Amino acid sequence: MPTRKRAVLSGQVCEIFTFDEELVARIRQQLATVEGLSRVFKVLGDETRAKIVFALAQAERLCVCDIAQIVGLSLPAVSHHLRVLRELDMARATKEGKMVFYSLADDHVAALVKQGAAHASEIKFHRPEGSANQRAK
Repeated sequence: MPTRKRAVLSGQVCEIFTFDEELVARIRQQLATVEGLSRVFKVLGDETRAKIVFALAQAERLCVCDIAQIVGLSLPAVSHHLRVLRELDMARATKEGKMVFYSLADDHVAALVKQGAAHASEIKFHRPEGSANQRAK
């Protein structure tokens, strides 16, 4: 077990510079996954795609028409967002006759949505000064 050097904290900044070499080396080797992780969050950073993924998490499968009605967008706009989600393996399409149904690609995506929604419900969002809620007070 590596010995961990401890730094004395003054506020939020260490007063001395030291680090655990073994720990740093191990974590650096794992950083390659951050590229994929950042792409996932970048895709979900678009509110429309986040709404689509959330909708897909609520139902086993939805057709493009269902999704368009849920998020209030045109069919071409929804199809564009679904293409982006498919390219990142977050959603999958199944064609049945003339209908195409979408679902989440796997349980990982569903868990990500569930955890993200739970966290978002706990956050107190700060509204910028002059927002409608602050003017009403």
